[in-house]
Amino acid sequence: MRDLVARYPGAVDAWFALGELQFHFAPLLGTPLSEAEAAFGQAAQLDPAFAAPVAHLITLAIARDDDDATRTHMRRYLQIDSTSVLAALVRAGDTLIFRPELGPRVIASFPNRPRAFLENLAFVASEFGRSPAERSVGQRAVDVLWNQAVGRDEKARAFRMRLAALLGSGRETSARAFLGDAGRAGVPRTELDRWLVLGGTTALPDLASDASVDVAARRLAVARDDSIVDQWLAARWFTGRDADLAADLTRHLRQYLHAEPDPLPMHQSLVDDLEARERLAAGDTAGALATWRRATQRFSIEQVPFALAASLWPLRLTRTRLAAASGRHREALDASESFVRIAGFVDQAAWPEVLHVRADAALALGDTALARNTYAQLVQLLVNADGAGVATRERAARELERLTSKPVPDR
Repeated sequence: MRDLVARYPGAVDAWFALGELQFHFAPLLGTPLSEAEAAFGQAAQLDPAFAAPVAHLITLAIARDDDDATRTHMRRYLQIDSTSVLAALVRAGDTLIFRPELGPRVIASFPNRPRAFLENLAFVASEFGRSPAERSVGQRAVDVLWNQAVGRDEKARAFRMRLAALLGSGRETSARAFLGDAGRAGVPRTELDRWLVLGGTTALPDLASDASVDVAARRLAVARDDSIVDQWLAARWFTGRDADLAADLTRHLRQYLHAEPDPLPMHQSLVDDLEARERLAAGDTAGALATWRRATQRFSIEQVPFALAASLWPLRLTRTRLAAASGRHREALDASESFVRIAGFVDQAAWPEVLHVRADAALALGDTALARNTYAQLVQLLVNADGAGVATRERAARELERLTSKPVPDR
Protein backbone atom coordinates (compact mmCIF):
# COMPACT_ATOMS: atom_id res chain seq x y z
CA MET A 1 0.00 0.00 0.00
CA ARG A 2 2.89 2.37 0.72
CA ASP A 3 4.24 1.62 -2.75
CA LEU A 4 0.85 2.53 -4.21
CA VAL A 5 0.69 5.97 -2.60
CA ALA A 6 4.32 6.57 -3.54
CA ARG A 7 3.45 5.88 -7.19
CA TYR A 8 0.12 7.73 -7.09
CA PRO A 9 0.43 10.45 -4.43
CA GLY A 10 -2.82 12.07 -5.55
CA ALA A 11 -4.91 8.91 -5.11
CA VAL A 12 -7.32 9.72 -2.29
CA ASP A 13 -8.64 6.16 -1.99
CA ALA A 14 -5.12 4.77 -1.70
CA TRP A 15 -4.22 7.15 1.12
CA PHE A 16 -7.45 6.31 2.92
CA ALA A 17 -6.92 2.56 2.50
CA LEU A 18 -3.39 2.91 3.87
CA GLY A 19 -4.72 4.84 6.85
CA GLU A 20 -7.42 2.21 7.47
CA LEU A 21 -4.84 -0.56 7.47
CA GLN A 22 -2.51 1.33 9.79
CA PHE A 23 -5.32 2.44 12.11
CA HIS A 24 -7.18 -0.82 12.59
CA PHE A 25 -4.17 -3.11 12.59
CA ALA A 26 -1.46 -0.97 14.18
CA PRO A 27 -1.49 -3.26 17.25
CA LEU A 28 -0.80 -6.26 15.03
CA LEU A 29 1.57 -4.55 12.59
CA GLY A 30 3.57 -2.71 15.24
CA THR A 31 3.13 0.67 13.54
CA PRO A 32 2.52 3.92 15.46
CA LEU A 33 -0.85 5.63 15.19
CA SER A 34 0.93 8.73 13.91
CA GLU A 35 1.41 6.96 10.57
CA ALA A 36 -2.34 6.36 10.26
CA GLU A 37 -2.99 9.98 11.21
CA ALA A 38 -0.64 11.20 8.48
CA ALA A 39 -2.36 9.02 5.87
CA PHE A 40 -5.85 10.16 6.89
CA GLY A 41 -4.69 13.76 6.96
CA GLN A 42 -3.40 13.43 3.40
CA ALA A 43 -6.68 11.89 2.22
CA ALA A 44 -8.70 14.65 3.90
CA GLN A 45 -6.47 17.31 2.36
CA LEU A 46 -6.76 15.84 -1.13
CA ASP A 47 -10.56 15.61 -0.89
CA PRO A 48 -11.99 18.08 1.66
CA ALA A 49 -15.50 16.66 1.10
CA PHE A 50 -14.45 13.11 2.06
CA ALA A 51 -15.89 12.51 5.54
CA ALA A 52 -14.46 9.08 6.36
CA PRO A 53 -10.83 10.13 7.01
CA VAL A 54 -12.04 12.98 9.21
CA ALA A 55 -13.94 10.45 11.35
CA HIS A 56 -10.69 8.61 11.95
CA LEU A 57 -8.87 11.86 12.72
CA ILE A 58 -11.44 12.46 15.47
CA THR A 59 -10.68 9.10 17.05
CA LEU A 60 -6.94 9.67 16.81
CA ALA A 61 -7.25 13.07 18.45
CA ILE A 62 -9.25 11.46 21.28
CA ALA A 63 -6.56 8.79 21.63
CA ARG A 64 -3.85 11.38 22.29
CA ASP A 65 -6.08 13.51 24.58
CA ASP A 66 -6.00 16.48 22.20
CA ASP A 67 -9.30 18.19 22.96
CA ASP A 68 -8.71 21.12 20.60
CA ALA A 69 -8.06 18.82 17.63
CA THR A 70 -11.02 16.65 18.62
CA ARG A 71 -13.37 19.65 18.55
CA THR A 72 -11.93 20.88 15.25
CA HIS A 73 -12.29 17.52 13.52
CA MET A 74 -15.80 17.02 14.92
CA ARG A 75 -16.95 20.37 13.54
CA ARG A 76 -15.40 19.60 10.19
CA TYR A 77 -17.01 16.16 10.04
CA LEU A 78 -20.50 17.50 10.77
CA GLN A 79 -20.07 20.16 8.09
CA ILE A 80 -19.52 17.34 5.58
CA ASP A 81 -21.99 14.77 6.92
CA SER A 82 -24.81 15.46 9.35
CA THR A 83 -27.20 12.57 8.70
CA SER A 84 -25.36 9.23 8.80
CA VAL A 85 -24.83 6.80 11.68
CA LEU A 86 -21.28 8.13 11.99
CA ALA A 87 -22.60 11.68 12.25
CA ALA A 88 -24.82 10.56 15.12
CA LEU A 89 -21.79 8.93 16.71
CA VAL A 90 -19.78 12.16 16.38
CA ARG A 91 -22.55 14.16 18.05
CA ALA A 92 -22.80 11.60 20.84
CA GLY A 93 -19.03 11.70 21.29
CA ASP A 94 -19.07 15.48 21.51
CA THR A 95 -21.63 15.29 24.30
CA LEU A 96 -19.93 12.49 26.22
CA ILE A 97 -16.49 14.11 26.09
CA PHE A 98 -17.21 17.81 26.39
CA ARG A 99 -20.60 17.88 28.17
CA PRO A 100 -20.47 14.83 30.41
CA GLU A 101 -23.32 16.16 32.54
CA LEU A 102 -25.56 15.34 29.57
CA GLY A 103 -24.09 11.86 29.19
CA PRO A 104 -27.10 10.12 30.78
CA ARG A 105 -29.26 11.44 27.93
CA VAL A 106 -26.97 9.84 25.37
CA ILE A 107 -26.93 6.55 27.26
CA ALA A 108 -30.73 6.64 27.59
CA SER A 109 -30.94 6.87 23.79
CA PHE A 110 -29.01 3.62 23.22
CA PRO A 111 -32.09 1.36 22.89
CA ASN A 112 -33.21 3.51 19.94
CA ARG A 113 -29.85 3.52 18.19
CA PRO A 114 -28.90 1.23 15.27
CA ARG A 115 -26.56 -1.67 15.85
CA ALA A 116 -23.73 -0.06 13.85
CA PHE A 117 -23.81 2.97 16.16
CA LEU A 118 -23.62 0.80 19.28
CA GLU A 119 -20.87 -1.46 17.94
CA ASN A 120 -18.70 1.46 16.88
CA LEU A 121 -19.21 3.24 20.19
CA ALA A 122 -18.39 0.07 22.15
CA PHE A 123 -15.21 -0.48 20.14
CA VAL A 124 -13.94 3.09 20.52
CA ALA A 125 -14.78 3.16 24.24
CA SER A 126 -12.94 -0.12 24.85
CA GLU A 127 -9.92 0.92 22.83
CA PHE A 128 -9.54 4.57 23.77
CA GLY A 129 -11.62 5.06 26.94
CA ARG A 130 -9.54 7.20 29.29
CA SER A 131 -11.37 6.38 32.51
CA PRO A 132 -13.70 3.75 34.00
CA ALA A 133 -16.60 6.14 33.35
CA GLU A 134 -15.77 6.42 29.64
CA ARG A 135 -15.35 2.67 29.29
CA SER A 136 -18.61 2.07 31.13
CA VAL A 137 -20.41 3.89 28.32
CA GLY A 138 -19.11 1.26 25.92
CA GLN A 139 -20.23 -1.49 28.27
CA ARG A 140 -23.72 -0.01 28.35
CA ALA A 141 -23.75 -0.08 24.54
CA VAL A 142 -22.76 -3.76 24.62
CA ASP A 143 -25.52 -4.47 27.13
CA VAL A 144 -28.08 -2.96 24.76
CA LEU A 145 -26.68 -4.96 21.83
CA TRP A 146 -27.11 -8.10 23.92
CA ASN A 147 -30.63 -7.25 25.07
CA GLN A 148 -31.80 -6.45 21.54
CA ALA A 149 -30.03 -9.23 19.62
CA VAL A 150 -32.30 -11.40 17.49
CA GLY A 151 -31.36 -14.49 15.51
CA ARG A 152 -28.44 -16.83 15.97
CA ASP A 153 -25.77 -14.65 14.38
CA GLU A 154 -26.69 -11.47 16.25
CA LYS A 155 -26.96 -13.32 19.55
CA ALA A 156 -23.58 -15.00 19.05
CA ARG A 157 -21.87 -11.71 18.18
CA ALA A 158 -23.45 -9.76 21.04
CA PHE A 159 -22.66 -12.59 23.46
CA ARG A 160 -19.05 -12.64 22.30
CA MET A 161 -18.70 -8.90 22.84
CA ARG A 162 -20.32 -8.92 26.27
CA LEU A 163 -18.35 -11.91 27.54
CA ALA A 164 -15.08 -10.37 26.32
CA ALA A 165 -15.94 -7.09 28.05
CA LEU A 166 -16.71 -8.90 31.32
CA LEU A 167 -13.49 -10.90 31.20
CA GLY A 168 -11.47 -7.84 30.22
CA SER A 169 -12.72 -5.97 33.29
CA GLY A 170 -11.90 -8.86 35.62
CA ARG A 171 -15.52 -9.73 36.29
CA GLU A 172 -14.92 -13.47 36.35
CA THR A 173 -17.93 -14.44 38.46
CA SER A 174 -20.19 -12.31 36.28
CA ALA A 175 -18.71 -13.90 33.15
CA ARG A 176 -19.48 -17.43 34.37
CA ALA A 177 -23.03 -16.45 35.33
CA PHE A 178 -23.53 -14.78 31.95
CA LEU A 179 -22.30 -17.90 30.18
CA GLY A 180 -25.03 -19.90 31.88
CA ASP A 181 -27.69 -17.31 31.09
CA ALA A 182 -26.61 -17.10 27.45
CA GLY A 183 -27.47 -20.72 26.75
CA ARG A 184 -31.00 -20.17 28.00
CA ALA A 185 -31.22 -16.96 25.95
CA GLY A 186 -30.63 -18.78 22.67
CA VAL A 187 -26.93 -18.29 22.00
CA PRO A 188 -25.81 -21.13 19.70
CA ARG A 189 -24.29 -24.09 21.54
CA THR A 190 -21.23 -23.94 19.31
CA GLU A 191 -20.39 -20.39 20.42
CA LEU A 192 -20.70 -21.39 24.06
CA ASP A 193 -18.50 -24.45 23.48
CA ARG A 194 -15.82 -22.32 21.84
CA TRP A 195 -15.55 -20.11 24.90
CA LEU A 196 -15.49 -23.07 27.28
CA VAL A 197 -12.56 -24.50 25.36
CA LEU A 198 -10.82 -21.12 25.15
CA GLY A 199 -11.10 -20.90 28.93
CA GLY A 200 -9.49 -24.31 29.21
CA THR A 201 -6.66 -23.77 26.71
CA THR A 202 -5.60 -20.16 27.32
CA ALA A 203 -4.82 -18.07 30.38
CA LEU A 204 -8.43 -16.92 30.54
CA PRO A 205 -10.25 -17.84 33.75
CA ASP A 206 -11.69 -21.36 33.70
CA LEU A 207 -15.31 -21.00 32.65
CA ALA A 208 -16.34 -24.58 33.45
CA SER A 209 -15.04 -27.84 34.90
CA ASP A 210 -12.59 -29.95 32.90
CA ALA A 211 -15.34 -32.52 32.35
CA SER A 212 -17.64 -29.88 30.82
CA VAL A 213 -14.83 -28.51 28.66
CA ASP A 214 -14.02 -32.02 27.44
CA VAL A 215 -17.63 -32.54 26.36
CA ALA A 216 -17.63 -29.15 24.61
CA ALA A 217 -14.36 -29.96 22.83
CA ARG A 218 -15.74 -33.28 21.59
CA ARG A 219 -18.74 -31.49 20.12
CA LEU A 220 -16.40 -29.06 18.34
CA ALA A 221 -14.22 -31.93 17.11
CA VAL A 222 -17.03 -33.44 15.05
CA ALA A 223 -17.66 -30.14 13.26
CA ARG A 224 -15.08 -31.21 10.66
CA ASP A 225 -15.46 -29.05 7.56
CA ASP A 226 -18.04 -26.78 9.19
CA SER A 227 -15.43 -24.77 11.06
CA ILE A 228 -11.66 -24.79 10.99
CA VAL A 229 -11.67 -22.72 14.17
CA ASP A 230 -13.74 -25.36 15.98
CA GLN A 231 -11.37 -28.15 15.04
CA TRP A 232 -8.36 -26.06 15.99
CA LEU A 233 -9.85 -25.40 19.43
CA ALA A 234 -10.61 -29.09 19.89
CA ALA A 235 -7.07 -30.03 18.84
CA ARG A 236 -5.69 -27.53 21.36
CA TRP A 237 -7.73 -29.11 24.15
CA PHE A 238 -6.96 -32.73 23.33
CA THR A 239 -3.21 -32.19 22.95
CA GLY A 240 -1.83 -33.90 26.05
CA ARG A 241 -5.21 -35.41 26.89
CA ASP A 242 -6.17 -37.62 23.94
CA ALA A 243 -3.13 -37.96 21.69
CA ASP A 244 -4.92 -39.95 18.99
CA LEU A 245 -7.80 -37.51 18.65
CA ALA A 246 -5.46 -34.50 18.73
CA ALA A 247 -3.30 -36.06 16.01
CA ASP A 248 -6.37 -36.88 13.91
CA LEU A 249 -7.68 -33.32 14.15
CA THR A 250 -4.28 -31.82 13.36
CA ARG A 251 -3.84 -34.14 10.39
CA HIS A 252 -7.28 -33.18 9.08
CA LEU A 253 -6.47 -29.48 9.35
CA ARG A 254 -3.20 -29.93 7.48
CA GLN A 255 -4.96 -31.92 4.75
CA TYR A 256 -7.49 -29.11 4.43
CA LEU A 257 -4.71 -26.56 3.95
CA HIS A 258 -3.01 -28.66 1.28
CA ALA A 259 -6.28 -29.26 -0.57
CA GLU A 260 -7.60 -25.70 -0.39
CA PRO A 261 -6.38 -23.65 -3.39
CA ASP A 262 -6.55 -20.37 -1.49
CA PRO A 263 -6.75 -21.00 2.28
CA LEU A 264 -7.32 -18.08 4.59
CA PRO A 265 -4.10 -16.77 6.17
CA MET A 266 -5.72 -17.20 9.57
CA HIS A 267 -6.21 -20.91 8.99
CA GLN A 268 -2.52 -21.37 8.23
CA SER A 269 -1.73 -19.52 11.45
CA LEU A 270 -4.00 -21.80 13.48
CA VAL A 271 -2.22 -24.87 12.12
CA ASP A 272 1.11 -23.21 12.93
CA ASP A 273 -0.17 -22.77 16.48
CA LEU A 274 -0.61 -26.53 16.80
CA GLU A 275 2.90 -27.04 15.44
CA ALA A 276 4.27 -24.58 17.99
CA ARG A 277 2.55 -26.48 20.78
CA GLU A 278 4.09 -29.72 19.51
CA ARG A 279 7.52 -28.08 19.56
CA LEU A 280 6.95 -26.84 23.09
CA ALA A 281 5.86 -30.30 24.27
CA ALA A 282 9.10 -31.67 22.80
CA GLY A 283 11.13 -29.16 24.82
CA ASP A 284 11.94 -26.84 21.91
CA THR A 285 11.00 -23.50 23.46
CA ALA A 286 12.99 -21.44 20.94
CA GLY A 287 11.38 -23.29 18.03
CA ALA A 288 7.92 -22.84 19.53
CA LEU A 289 8.41 -19.10 19.96
CA ALA A 290 9.76 -18.78 16.41
CA THR A 291 6.69 -20.61 15.08
CA TRP A 292 4.34 -18.37 17.05
CA ARG A 293 6.18 -15.28 15.81
CA ARG A 294 5.65 -16.43 12.24
CA ALA A 295 2.03 -17.37 12.84
CA THR A 296 1.15 -14.00 14.35
CA GLN A 297 2.33 -12.10 11.30
CA ARG A 298 -0.43 -13.53 9.12
CA PHE A 299 -4.07 -12.42 9.42
CA SER A 300 -7.42 -12.60 7.64
CA ILE A 301 -7.86 -8.86 8.01
CA GLU A 302 -11.52 -8.53 7.10
CA GLN A 303 -12.53 -10.86 9.94
CA VAL A 304 -10.42 -9.34 12.71
CA PRO A 305 -12.72 -6.74 14.34
CA PHE A 306 -15.56 -8.95 15.59
CA ALA A 307 -14.62 -12.59 14.92
CA LEU A 308 -13.67 -14.95 17.74
CA ALA A 309 -10.04 -15.67 16.89
CA ALA A 310 -9.17 -13.82 13.67
CA SER A 311 -6.91 -11.40 15.56
CA LEU A 312 -5.03 -14.52 16.74
CA TRP A 313 -5.15 -13.26 20.31
CA PRO A 314 -4.86 -16.78 21.82
CA LEU A 315 -1.59 -17.25 19.91
CA ARG A 316 -0.30 -13.81 20.85
CA LEU A 317 -1.19 -14.42 24.49
CA THR A 318 0.55 -17.80 24.53
CA ARG A 319 3.66 -16.29 22.96
CA THR A 320 3.69 -13.48 25.52
CA ARG A 321 3.39 -15.82 28.49
CA LEU A 322 5.95 -18.32 27.19
CA ALA A 323 8.47 -15.59 26.45
CA ALA A 324 8.11 -14.24 29.97
CA ALA A 325 8.24 -17.68 31.59
CA SER A 326 11.46 -18.50 29.72
CA GLY A 327 13.14 -15.26 30.75
CA ARG A 328 12.82 -13.59 27.33
CA HIS A 329 11.45 -10.38 28.81
CA ARG A 330 12.15 -8.23 25.75
CA GLU A 331 10.14 -10.59 23.58
CA ALA A 332 7.38 -10.64 26.19
CA LEU A 333 7.18 -6.85 25.94
CA ASP A 334 7.17 -6.95 22.15
CA ALA A 335 4.44 -9.61 22.05
CA SER A 336 2.28 -7.91 24.69
CA GLU A 337 2.49 -4.59 22.83
CA SER A 338 -0.15 -5.94 20.44
CA PHE A 339 -2.68 -5.93 23.31
CA VAL A 340 -2.18 -2.33 24.42
CA ARG A 341 -4.73 -1.41 21.77
CA ILE A 342 -7.26 -3.92 20.52
CA ALA A 343 -7.45 -5.01 16.90
CA GLY A 344 -10.34 -7.38 17.61
CA PHE A 345 -13.01 -6.60 20.18
CA VAL A 346 -12.42 -9.92 21.94
CA ASP A 347 -8.72 -9.09 22.48
CA GLN A 348 -9.66 -7.33 25.70
CA ALA A 349 -10.60 -10.66 27.30
CA ALA A 350 -6.86 -11.24 27.76
CA TRP A 351 -6.09 -7.88 29.40
CA PRO A 352 -6.01 -9.00 33.07
CA GLU A 353 -3.42 -11.67 32.27
CA VAL A 354 -1.38 -10.00 29.56
CA LEU A 355 -1.03 -6.64 31.29
CA HIS A 356 0.32 -8.34 34.41
CA VAL A 357 2.87 -10.18 32.31
CA ARG A 358 3.75 -6.94 30.52
CA ALA A 359 4.25 -5.01 33.75
CA ASP A 360 6.37 -7.78 35.25
CA ALA A 361 8.50 -7.96 32.10
CA ALA A 362 9.01 -4.20 32.13
CA LEU A 363 10.10 -4.40 35.75
CA ALA A 364 12.52 -7.24 34.98
CA LEU A 365 14.08 -5.05 32.28
CA GLY A 366 14.37 -2.08 34.63
CA ASP A 367 11.70 0.01 32.90
CA THR A 368 9.93 1.09 36.06
CA ALA A 369 8.01 3.87 34.31
CA LEU A 370 6.36 1.37 31.95
CA ALA A 371 5.75 -1.02 34.85
CA ARG A 372 4.06 1.70 36.91
CA ASN A 373 1.90 2.83 34.00
CA THR A 374 0.87 -0.72 33.17
CA TYR A 375 -0.01 -1.62 36.77
CA ALA A 376 -2.00 1.64 37.01
CA GLN A 377 -3.85 0.78 33.81
CA LEU A 378 -4.63 -2.67 35.18
CA VAL A 379 -5.97 -1.31 38.47
CA GLN A 380 -8.20 1.08 36.53
CA LEU A 381 -9.46 -1.63 34.18
CA LEU A 382 -10.33 -3.92 37.09
CA VAL A 383 -12.09 -1.31 39.23
CA ASN A 384 -15.33 -3.35 39.12
CA ALA A 385 -13.70 -6.79 39.22
CA ASP A 386 -15.36 -9.69 40.99
CA GLY A 387 -14.32 -13.22 41.90
CA ALA A 388 -10.65 -13.93 41.32
CA GLY A 389 -10.41 -10.67 39.38
CA VAL A 390 -10.35 -8.86 42.73
CA ALA A 391 -7.12 -10.63 43.70
CA THR A 392 -5.60 -9.69 40.34
CA ARG A 393 -6.47 -6.04 40.92
CA GLU A 394 -5.15 -6.08 44.49
CA ARG A 395 -1.84 -7.57 43.43
CA ALA A 396 -1.46 -4.89 40.76
CA ALA A 397 -2.36 -2.22 43.33
CA ARG A 398 0.31 -3.51 45.72
CA GLU A 399 2.95 -3.46 43.00
CA LEU A 400 1.89 0.03 41.97
CA GLU A 401 2.07 1.29 45.56
CA ARG A 402 5.51 -0.27 46.00
CA LEU A 403 6.84 1.33 42.83
CA THR A 404 5.23 4.68 43.56
CA SER A 405 6.40 4.93 47.16
CA LYS A 406 9.90 3.63 46.45
CA PRO A 407 10.73 4.61 42.88
CA VAL A 408 13.65 2.79 41.40
CA PRO A 409 15.69 4.65 38.74
CA ASP A 410 15.29 3.21 35.27
CA ARG A 411 18.36 1.43 34.02
